[in-house]
Amino acid sequence: MSMKPENLLGYICGIDKTYEVMVIGIFIKNNSVQLLGPDGSHQVHSSNNIDMDGYKREAAIVWNLIDMFEIARDLASAPGGLAELRSGMQTALNMRCEFWDHLATEILSNQLANPA
Repeated sequence: MSMKPENLLGYICGIDKTYEVMVIGIFIKNNSVQLLGPDGSHQVHSSNNIDMDGYKREAAIVWNLIDMFEIARDLASAPGGLAELRSGMQTALNMRCEFWDHLATEILSNQLANPA
């Protein structure tokens, strides 16, 4: 399937295991759906090739994404779409900060419990 702009349905955005926002393009032609991510394209399995929830389920499995949302093609460059993306980026930043805070607390606790 060619990844032509006219085949672009929209985008799935989600947070990966390193707490970065990943943007996945959704391309449709006839009855075939492909997701285009940072590692290339992926053909959506027929069980998920029904609706946006199925595309998101597939992206979650393939790219190990959490906290996902979609942005329609028409809204991608509109203020609403950009605000949604900024919100997702803020959520990722918050999750990253929580992870590092937890890790630092755990390290300090271990050092205090087991002084050298």
